[in-house]
Amino acid sequence: MSSSANPTDHAADAADMARLCAGRSEALDALMERHQTRLLHWLIRLTGCEASAEDTAQDAFVRVFEKRHQFKPGAKFSNWLYTIAANLVRDAKRCQTRHPHLSLESESSPGAGDALSNRLVESAPDPAQACEAGERAVAVRSAIAALPEHLRIALTLAEYEDRSMADIAEITQSSIKAVESRLYRARKDLRSSLADWLKL
Repeated sequence: MSSSANPTDHAADAADMARLCAGRSEALDALMERHQTRLLHWLIRLTGCEASAEDTAQDAFVRVFEKRHQFKPGAKFSNWLYTIAANLVRDAKRCQTRHPHLSLESESSPGAGDALSNRLVESAPDPAQACEAGERAVAVRSAIAALPEHLRIALTLAEYEDRSMADIAEITQSSIKAVESRLYRARKDLRSSLADWLKL
């Protein structure tokens, strides 16, 4: 079970959201302290761009404050937060599609794809293996980035956030059956894209 499912965190989140709705703005600081780092890491893996991920994480907490009265008591705050963040990513992608621009960002960002790449290589004690590990990490990042957005969101939530099917369904506002289908397709596409690496 992921740390995001910690009952203590849920109780603290519920209390902080109640405080926030009651006008205690400092409660947002507590929510950010508890969730910002993990949300940022997920967004880096999802978007492949650290700067964009940082902006989106900040915007997500701004939305939490703005929409605080829409939060349903008893709901899981982390799911609500990730839904907001996922919607922001989708909105940014739609805007970028309508108004394309040349990005000067490096395609590789620190931490992106590390978890999956670590599964593909155990260690890198010498330069040749270190080089190969780096190439594999790039291949993993590229393969994940090439997935359609709805598959990428589901996959990163499952692989990096260790979210349950129910959580992913809630965050993506879809059915559990749809999540299962998306994960199957995403993993199948990744196996195909990374076939040469997985043979090694």
